[in-house]
Amino acid sequence: MTIRGARGISLAWVLLLGHWAAARQCGVEPSEPVQSSEAGPGLITTSRFGAALDFDGARLMVGDPCYTAPGGPTCAGAVYVFERDESGEWIESAMITAPAGQPITRFGDRVAIDNDIAIVRALLRTPSYGNVGVVLLYDRSALGAWNLRLWLGDSQPDYSSLFGIGLDIEGPNMAIAGECAVQTYRRFGPQITPGVRLSGFCGPELSGVFVSPNWLMAFTYGFDWINGMRGYMYEWTGSAWTPRGSIRPAALPEHSSGSYFAAMDGDIIAISSPTYNVNGFGSEAVWVFRLADGQWKEEATIRRPDDLAPRTGFGSSVAVADGVIVVGASGVDAQGAVIVFERTELGWLEKGRVLASQHIPFGFEMKNLGASATARGGLSFAGSPTTNATQPGAGSGAVMPIRIDGSLFAIGSHPAGQTAMTGQTVSLSASASGPGVLTYQWLRNGVPIEPGGRFSGVTGTALTISNAMREDTALYSLAVTSSECGTLETRGALVQFDDCLLFDRHPASSTPAAGARIELDCEVHTYFPVAYRWFRSNGSPLQDDGRISGSEGPRLVIDPSLPIDRTGFYVTASNACGTRASQVGSVTFESCVNLVHQPESVYTFAGDTAIIRVDAAGEFPLTYRWYSSFGPVVESAKYRGTRTSVLSITDVSGADENQFRCEVSCGYTESTTEWASLTVFDRACLGDANRDRRVDMVDLSTVLQEWDRDYRPGTGVGDASFDGRVNFRDLTMVLSQFGNTCQP
Repeated sequence: MTIRGARGISLAWVLLLGHWAAARQCGVEPSEPVQSSEAGPGLITTSRFGAALDFDGARLMVGDPCYTAPGGPTCAGAVYVFERDESGEWIESAMITAPAGQPITRFGDRVAIDNDIAIVRALLRTPSYGNVGVVLLYDRSALGAWNLRLWLGDSQPDYSSLFGIGLDIEGPNMAIAGECAVQTYRRFGPQITPGVRLSGFCGPELSGVFVSPNWLMAFTYGFDWINGMRGYMYEWTGSAWTPRGSIRPAALPEHSSGSYFAAMDGDIIAISSPTYNVNGFGSEAVWVFRLADGQWKEEATIRRPDDLAPRTGFGSSVAVADGVIVVGASGVDAQGAVIVFERTELGWLEKGRVLASQHIPFGFEMKNLGASATARGGLSFAGSPTTNATQPGAGSGAVMPIRIDGSLFAIGSHPAGQTAMTGQTVSLSASASGPGVLTYQWLRNGVPIEPGGRFSGVTGTALTISNAMREDTALYSLAVTSSECGTLETRGALVQFDDCLLFDRHPASSTPAAGARIELDCEVHTYFPVAYRWFRSNGSPLQDDGRISGSEGPRLVIDPSLPIDRTGFYVTASNACGTRASQVGSVTFESCVNLVHQPESVYTFAGDTAIIRVDAAGEFPLTYRWYSSFGPVVESAKYRGTRTSVLSITDVSGADENQFRCEVSCGYTESTTEWASLTVFDRACLGDANRDRRVDMVDLSTVLQEWDRDYRPGTGVGDASFDGRVNFRDLTMVLSQFGNTCQP
């Protein structure tokens, strides 16, 4: 069929939505891709048709920022408008190019359309600032012609290279994002009036803006490691845009980077990331937010489907329409794909997918389907800005229409694989939802299972295999048929058997009393004789020796236990099936050390001997080890008793001040005391009650003022005798030392 566009050019290369009326009303339904009327041998030398898309429910606008007319400047750009005729076919109704005589490039790298208004972004070459972003506003005349009406630019031209990096228009609201701010506009009939400028985005790096009749989202993404990706929300409150906080996936680290895309429709916002990170952050996912009670709240995360390989670009574009999310995966099969999800009571379920590798019409194949996407009113369009031409000049890009308003027919859950044992009962289950009557059939290696015998539930959602046998090893899946939508099949679940030698029970960890009996046992499932061997966790084998028995049986006994038994134990089981090792069962003893008295801090004078002691008890011989804050105390002429309960430090000086504690062991367990401090005073300072290094009338007055006070020895004003009390002893000390001067 040959279709002619509005400009009278033969569109043999335009592929149409030909099955609109006949297609079944289930899931998603792709149609033949559309190309521009300029595609074809000798017509286009370079193009990115489909790099930018917007659909308002009636008209599709397609940006081609690298359109190059024969003999024209490279990548001048163009925009195409498609409309559906009475038969449901999509017809190119207009081609808009950059204004003649203007130094414009990449016209059409961002587009937005709403009824009779369209805005298009381009780059304008200027002598002062180089390429700066500009947005051109067009309106549609009664005769269908698109006329340039306004040039819109950044009010700060030195920051305008990114003006138009995001733009959107819906209902009364229009917004354009620049490098540091979002310029808003209001529509009143044919009038476009500038509104408030939302600023403060120089750090976060604006990358998009989205509007609805009542909401605006300024979207930043992760090139800024400080702020990362975030959606800043504003609500229209009748006369102004009021800030309503920001949204961000909770699982995304604050300082994360990557590529992110977003879409907003009604009460749903979807944010996608095609970035693959091995740590899982931002890894090929879509985060869904919903408006509830005036607040945007994170609702769900849609992960890359399990059957898609990593690094296939899941999330390379995203669109939202009427409770459906369309996700581009431009790297699937090196040609791209589109995957559609719908919200159900079970969460967001995959509604269907379109693979570019399955659509190769008219001699060209799409290379990155899903690089762009738009959706509205039950219809989505996915862009493939690159094609692989088999005819000269056909490599101009394409856009695929996809119907997404069909009834949801989807697999809710898949059966899980499992390893069973002979004689067990194996249960598999799956779920699905869809229109009409659903019928089920379980398959074994793709072949329907006959009802009866050991298999029950073969025509339901749950399959049971009674008295399972090794010959039941197979891949099991469930085929679900809808009376209205056809048949879907779950992923296969592998059921396999390992009944030759398995541990049913492993050695259990225990905490016996010191010296008490230790018992460890295991239980294995097998049909062949078993040989056992017990080991310590370091791999050393055990042997029966009177204290140890059962080292070559299923039950190990150690009586009495010794400190060496504070470790882990495991057992190996061997037979004709091979050798299996159990898990490790750890033995830790109850404490057998009783710390009766903790060591007390010591306050003494230089030259004296300091004594620090610990009082401990236990039914087993105790050993001691003293430590300072620097580590183990080494026995010497100064430090004595480092391995006894009493530590003495002779001829102490200020250099010996430290903290000390003792580790007391009964062999089975250890207990460590609290820290005790050693404080050394200068004996020459006795009588110095006010600590001014002189003993005079002021010290006598200080003692009387602080009378009957208690202090830590040597620390309180008035304590002239350094015993921690202010009493007659301090008065006597001042009088006996009167006139002395302390050494510095």
